[in-house]
Amino acid sequence: MKRSAKESWHYFKEKAIEVKTSSKGLRFTSTVEKEGYQYTCSITLSGPDRTIPKQLNKYKKELKHCSNGAELAVAWETIDCIEKGLGLKEA
Repeated sequence: MKRSAKESWHYFKEKAIEVKTSSKGLRFTSTVEKEGYQYTCSITLSGPDRTIPKQLNKYKKELKHCSNGAELAVAWETIDCIEKGLGLKEA
């Protein structure tokens, strides 16, 4: 269930995920307040669309080294929103 660019844009805006282009690709940034602190997660994806799931899996593997529970939760929420926003996962 691939989303159109317009559908994805609206989904990210609704979920308060900022999407910007950078020299390295598309940067997805979310800022969430948890336990009285503000946490920001920024994920950059580049290259052909077919490589995006592999790139997200790489980020997921790197999260195994994260020891802060709140940071971990924000990162997983961001990845989940990216997958749903791009239509890689059922919203």
